[in-house]
Amino acid sequence: MSSLIVATSTLLLSGIPAAVIERLRPQSREAPGPALVWAIVALLLSLPALVRLLLITGAAA
Repeated sequence: MSSLIVATSTLLLSGIPAAVIERLRPQSREAPGPALVWAIVALLLSLPALVRLLLITGAAA
């Protein structure tokens, strides 16, 4: 259950910068910019978990 909460929180938090960009530049709503920002922030937020996963599995040895 905690994994679900953390994953949902990550997706919600990564949407905040994308919403700010949409608010500041309304013409960019149809452009891929906000979606790209959302994806990059989600990746950055999940980076510590990905590194930990690689270390646990031994893939980053």
